[in-house]
Amino acid sequence: MVFSENSDNTTKSLILEVLNFAKLPLTKIVSVNNSGNITDTLFLVKEFSNDVFEFQVSNWILSGSVNDSAIINISFLDREKTGDFVDTLILGFKNCPSYDTVIVRGSVIVPNISISPQILDFGEVWMGMSKTDGFIISNLFDKSVIVSIDSCKISENIKIDTNFSHSIEPSGQVKYNVELWANKEGEYWDTICFKLYSKCEYRYCVLVHYIIPKERYELTFKIGKYLVKPDEIVDVKIENLTPNNLLKLENLLLTVSYDNFLFYPLQITIDNQNINFKSEFGELELLISERPLEHFLIFGKPIVITGRALYSSPDSTILDLKVAGFSPGKEISFNLIDGWLKVYPVCEPIGATRLELIPVFEILGLSFDENGSFIILHSSDQQRINLFCFDVLGNNLGNFELDLETGVNRINLNKFISENSPKSNLFIVFSNGHYRKVVFVPIVH
Repeated sequence: MVFSENSDNTTKSLILEVLNFAKLPLTKIVSVNNSGNITDTLFLVKEFSNDVFEFQVSNWILSGSVNDSAIINISFLDREKTGDFVDTLILGFKNCPSYDTVIVRGSVIVPNISISPQILDFGEVWMGMSKTDGFIISNLFDKSVIVSIDSCKISENIKIDTNFSHSIEPSGQVKYNVELWANKEGEYWDTICFKLYSKCEYRYCVLVHYIIPKERYELTFKIGKYLVKPDEIVDVKIENLTPNNLLKLENLLLTVSYDNFLFYPLQITIDNQNINFKSEFGELELLISERPLEHFLIFGKPIVITGRALYSSPDSTILDLKVAGFSPGKEISFNLIDGWLKVYPVCEPIGATRLELIPVFEILGLSFDENGSFIILHSSDQQRINLFCFDVLGNNLGNFELDLETGVNRINLNKFISENSPKSNLFIVFSNGHYRKVVFVPIVH
């Protein structure tokens, strides 16, 4: 800081050098001397109009004949403002019609640092995903600047280098990376503050914004419409109209219901990979997992059901698609578009002809032990049959219903023969409405 006086000794110019905030507040001295022999009194004509300057006068009365003086302390205050400042202080004298004017000039600067962007916005990042981006720190100052981390207020999803420290030369720049690992749902505003040092320390803060949405999916599966001829091989496709590379499932169970007199499935594939399936009573059940499931959900490869069109009436059927299950559990909304299959041409009287398999049963033999008498039957299907008991004279001893399982059945006859029944040989008749079998059961004493 220097002083200069102009030639008329009425205006003093106080020029301050370029300052950093760290040098403030700064105080300099201006003196007013009374070189005459008459005591005089100072008074204020104009004070500073800018709040970055203030002054204090040591004494307002100046004695004569002793070369008395007053000290004026002028301070440049720390208002955290940058720029060039000029202000004027004017003092007057009661006995002397003159004024002293003090012009104060000063500049305050900070290192010119650019941090871009001010808000680092990652947007939406799904659970389990990660992203990396960063801030570009540029030194536009004419001196080198040391940049380091001052403080942070960040969530568990953010990873940064808290030991970061870098010296940036004039016109140089450095990138500070921020890693986002989506571990917890929600919207976040994180704060990272940098410390800049160039003779003084300064603090710049920036923001990091991102959203980790709740894992929620909407899927649309569609089966097309098909017009085929009897006995024709047709590829029925289940299409995924909303492939999503974020969705991860271990398995998916689909069912398709249809008229089994019109369509007979032969093979199911996804991207030429065979899928195991079960077809029974007009319902196709397919369990998809591993690579085929990935191709269907992520890449949108269709499920191809290759089958044969059959000759039947009615000649059309809805292909009813359903999601029977999936794992692991996630929030998924399914929009299912059913398909349609028509076999044409079909003669209705011929197509309506059906062959029905009637369940049968066979008597395999009798068995006797200390627990009673048993009859062994073999049944082709689950079925309910009637059991009639007669004595040797043809008297009806009782009628009963009996449920048979598929395969071998061992029937305890004691359940049907009461204690009051005559102790004689019996005839037992089994009937399912289509077949009738008669068994002679001797009484074992």
